[in-house]
Amino acid sequence: MHLGFGVFGASFFCEDPSWMPGQSKAAWQEITSNGLGKPETLSAKEIDNGNIWIVNDLIEAIEKDRAPLDSIYDGRASLEMILAVYESHKQDRPIELPLKSRKHPLAGW
Repeated sequence: MHLGFGVFGASFFCEDPSWMPGQSKAAWQEITSNGLGKPETLSAKEIDNGNIWIVNDLIEAIEKDRAPLDSIYDGRASLEMILAVYESHKQDRPIELPLKSRKHPLAGW
């Protein structure tokens, strides 16, 4: 998977069990708001306003007394995955989730 930058940066997926993109015949498929390999129907302006979507969802969640689409727990899980990448590099081995150590992996480097 290749993830672009920004709220909806261009992202692509290559289903290649040999993991040799570029050397194999497996094709990269774009990932859009409509799904894998489906054309993007949102305009550039709509795509660039991702933060507005987030704020509008938060406001609606407060008004309707519901949880936001992305919760604090989703944020925590995302951060834990990022920290696991650093910890894996630091220990030079795969790291299991949930992390056993709550110490930031970059502390003390």
